[in-house]
Amino acid sequence: MDILNALRQEWPVISHAPWSFGIALAVAIAVIYGLMQWRYSAIIDRQDHELASYRQKEQIESQAATDSEKRKGAVAIPDNPELKISMLGGNIFVPDAPDLHDQYTGIALVVRIWNTGKPSIATSWSLVVVPQGQQPVVAQFTKIPDQLRAGGQLNSAVIRASDDLDPKTIRAPVTDIPLQGTLLFYVKLKKAIVVDPGTRLELSVQDAYGTEYVANKNIRDWMSR
Repeated sequence: MDILNALRQEWPVISHAPWSFGIALAVAIAVIYGLMQWRYSAIIDRQDHELASYRQKEQIESQAATDSEKRKGAVAIPDNPELKISMLGGNIFVPDAPDLHDQYTGIALVVRIWNTGKPSIATSWSLVVVPQGQQPVVAQFTKIPDQLRAGGQLNSAVIRASDDLDPKTIRAPVTDIPLQGTLLFYVKLKKAIVVDPGTRLELSVQDAYGTEYVANKNIRDWMSR
């Protein structure tokens, strides 16, 4: 009603200048429409922003839950190497070399190694022979030649440089995939003492951090197979 009264009062003026009034009215309508459109556009933008934020939050929470489940199901890997060694068998023989024949015995061990921790190379191998009731004797680690016929017999085992486990474990890190090969030692003991069922072999290896790992095997365990 106030608008109608205002129009009646201003009608004499409006009637004398209808074009000016029309232009003013159109401008007013455009301004009002622009303000309303801006207001509703701002509301829509804000709602879109809130919706995007909500969806992003959902994705983050979902990913966090998935990662948590993975951590629960994962097997923890130690921060340090965990080398494991096993002596599978071997060949004990009298060397052909004159300077070794009378005093030394050759021991070619078939060994398997793997790692349940952080990958690492194996830097050095050693073997101690412990005869029953006697003092331990340290064996000499020896690089396998291109070809070695253990004992020199025609029917004896042939050991080759390609069988040598040491190069395989020092050139590349030992992982959880087992490696198998041969290690050659000479010990200053008679063969009869080395092959005695009461003799024990202690094989050890060091990782890149100087940690030593030891495996023991009694000769009788091999003979009983």
